[in-house]
Amino acid sequence: MPDVMSVCQVAFSVLDLDKTMAWYREVFGYIATGGNDDQGGDEVAAMQGLPACRCDMAWLVDSQDFFQLEFFRYTEPTPRPRRADATPSDIGYAVVGIHVEDFDDSLVRLAETGTPLDSPVVGSAPARRVRVRDPEGVFLELMEDDLRSPGGGLPLVVRPAVPVATRYVRIVVDNLDAARDFFVDSLGLRPAGVTLHGPEHAALWAEPAPPRTALLWAGDFLVELACYRDARPRPDGYLISDQGLLNIALGSRSVADHRNLVARARKHDVLMHQEMSIGSAVVRYLSGPETLSVEVLAIPDPEIEDASGFAPRLR
Repeated sequence: MPDVMSVCQVAFSVLDLDKTMAWYREVFGYIATGGNDDQGGDEVAAMQGLPACRCDMAWLVDSQDFFQLEFFRYTEPTPRPRRADATPSDIGYAVVGIHVEDFDDSLVRLAETGTPLDSPVVGSAPARRVRVRDPEGVFLELMEDDLRSPGGGLPLVVRPAVPVATRYVRIVVDNLDAARDFFVDSLGLRPAGVTLHGPEHAALWAEPAPPRTALLWAGDFLVELACYRDARPRPDGYLISDQGLLNIALGSRSVADHRNLVARARKHDVLMHQEMSIGSAVVRYLSGPETLSVEVLAIPDPEIEDASGFAPRLR
């Protein structure tokens, strides 16, 4: 059976919204789908588990149906900047993996925008990879190869002319077993019978020792859990509004799917923040081990879906 709830969103907290959006469009070909200014208030703060919330928002889509990158520029609370010495082995959402159709063209566009490579290019065509950082310092792995889940369900490729697809997120955790239980038992992700990173990719990370990992499917999207022996914890007082990767969202076009997943998570005593409704759509933020934030989202109305930045959509 295909998964019902797939990763439909990767969210970022950024300091320079316009510059970041332009970079993703120019380098990779993501498509802008609008945004909203000066959003927030007590209800949104309670939903996100923040003491207060005011923000501007904007969205990008890639080649996949019902998937987006979501960017928040918070004015409340004031986001704390990323560590200047941030590494891909720090606890939290650490890396986003992006499949690009034309690897050489991506390297050219990176050079044209003055973006240095953060690692050597590893592998040979058609499976080359390289690590870079976006303008906010978020680590990205560019992948010439593309791993997809047989029968994985949403999101489907509906915009083949868009040359990019967001394929995975790496989450660094301190307790691999607890994190795997959260994502598999509480949220319904399933073990992936594929290899995302092997010894040939070690140069991407410059790690003293490879991490223990667990690789999971969320629909057609990979979630990689990585546990390092001496991973650096988040700073004291960390909030999801701090600059960097914020969370992922598990989404469906069915409210029943949302209710079933929330009920499943509740049976496992997952910390849940206040639910919020937007017309017929419902959204809730959950907190897992090590304050990992996961959004659960259902949008049954095509008009709300479009207004929420998932357009252009196939009709």
